[in-house]
Amino acid sequence: MLPQLFYREHYCLFESLRTVFQHGWHRSLLFEDIEGVLPGHPMLYVISSSLWEANLRFLTTTIRDISFRDLRDPSDSTNDKLHDQRQDLDYLRTFVTETLKWYPPTLPSYFLSLPKYDQRHRDHIADNSEHPIQNLRRILKDAENLQGFLIDTFQLLMSSVSVRESRLSIEQARLSAEQARRSAWLTQLASVYLPLSVVTGIFGMNLKEISEGPPRWWWAVVVLVVLVVCTVGIYYSLREVEKIAEERRQRRVEGRQVKRVNEKPRDGRGGV
Repeated sequence: MLPQLFYREHYCLFESLRTVFQHGWHRSLLFEDIEGVLPGHPMLYVISSSLWEANLRFLTTTIRDISFRDLRDPSDSTNDKLHDQRQDLDYLRTFVTETLKWYPPTLPSYFLSLPKYDQRHRDHIADNSEHPIQNLRRILKDAENLQGFLIDTFQLLMSSVSVRESRLSIEQARLSAEQARRSAWLTQLASVYLPLSVVTGIFGMNLKEISEGPPRWWWAVVVLVVLVVCTVGIYYSLREVEKIAEERRQRRVEGRQVKRVNEKPRDGRGGV
């Protein structure tokens, strides 16, 4: 089975063949190195090797683009993209391994038996020196290296996400501090206007001492004393409640620490 190109949504034979014949050494192999027709098995392995090579190059380019560009400011889809590339890379490694497992033993010797191909093989001319089996082995090795690079990219993604979350936490802390500052302003304003509201409410009562007869100041003194006593009493009551709650919390923490110490295994001398 010939592999599908990863950058195509559907299998296209024309696109696959066009990709194969973009390589010069394929054209040389078909039209210069042999006389007659290339046998079926060598032809299929040439096409398969070329398509897997194109898929590996596509994966390498895509993963590097994600690693060097998208990780600068990762979005929610960056992780999904990396997982898609990981799935395609695993697919490539699996089927290239399967292809190498079942190739005919006489296939490498067939290519080396071609005079012009064997001459290029002895001259060590880059891509032209590899027959399809050698090329598939190189593809598998490069795929393993790309797998390591992909794992490093996942780790960089986690680091980038952590940095992004830290920035968001700092921004949220700044907003919380701003809200607390504004709440403090409101509290200060309330401390000024609430006593005035209380006094206004008292003066607005329909009492004989207030609404009739000459003004008397004894009730003003009484109201002031009552307000001061109530305020001081409430303040110290809240202080005591907070103190009791803090003592209880401290006792719970100490109790948990003692429990952990008692649960530790003892040594042979009976000590902790």
